[in-house]
Amino acid sequence: MEPWEVGTSSWVKTSKIEMGTPRAFIYRTDAGLPEIDVEAKITPLRGSFTQYTCAPVNNITPAGHNCMKRVEADAVGFCWKTNFNDYKCALNYQGPAPFMAGYPGPTTY
Repeated sequence: MEPWEVGTSSWVKTSKIEMGTPRAFIYRTDAGLPEIDVEAKITPLRGSFTQYTCAPVNNITPAGHNCMKRVEADAVGFCWKTNFNDYKCALNYQGPAPFMAGYPGPTTY
């Protein structure tokens, strides 16, 4: 078992999110959104974020080197209204964003 698989924690630090013009529901792209209200508008998102995944400090992953960092510069996603009058949003990786190992954890998030 790899040290990153046991007891890890993840944080997402958002750099930027932009909201586009709301549009009508499109079955091909929106049908899989959980609990979506098909009568409500969908708001497209784009932005960037940094994700940290940190392992417990030990002899394999010492303090200050126990995190992996992933930077996504071209994230895309949606915000949608649910059937329960709540709103949900998802911002996802657009392209390859490999994890880089050996980083300290975030100090703010």
